[in-house]
Amino acid sequence: MRSLTKDFAIPGIRMGFGIASPAMSDILNTARLSWNLGAIANTTGTALLNIEGGIDSPYLKKSQGNDPERRRDAQSQT
Repeated sequence: MRSLTKDFAIPGIRMGFGIASPAMSDILNTARLSWNLGAIANTTGTALLNIEGGIDSPYLKKSQGNDPERRRDAQSQT
């Protein structure tokens, strides 16, 4: 499970995704709530997931550097 809200520093757009086996997806699907996305959130999320450079995108690296929690984690690992 990943939260695009934190990864891309986009407060106000509640979006995330998960990757799982088909069996686990079936289990999770029975418990998930239906969350509809508005046009702005859908367009923004799609653009971010298709961002040039993927996980090596300069935007993604910069947005993660602006997250105080990630900075603390990185500092504690040095």
